[in-house]
Amino acid sequence: MTPGGTPITRLTLEHCSEQPQAGTTRQVRLRIGVALAGESLDRSLPRLEPGAHVRVSGFLARAGYRDGDYRLVVHAETLETLD
Repeated sequence: MTPGGTPITRLTLEHCSEQPQAGTTRQVRLRIGVALAGESLDRSLPRLEPGAHVRVSGFLARAGYRDGDYRLVVHAETLETLD
């Protein structure tokens, strides 16, 4: 919960795919943090299980406010399951 009472949930999104680059195929793997704020997004989490396929829409922002901290996190505005 934020100090103002908004529920916040954090999870990790893992992406794995093959993408074309310079005439060849490149394997892309990454993990990025996702922050979900608000009751509507918080309610969608009980049905999520590890390994669930989801689509997340939102915006990227720095994970922290310290100078030199350039880690990114997705601030989710929508989250839907694809299973």
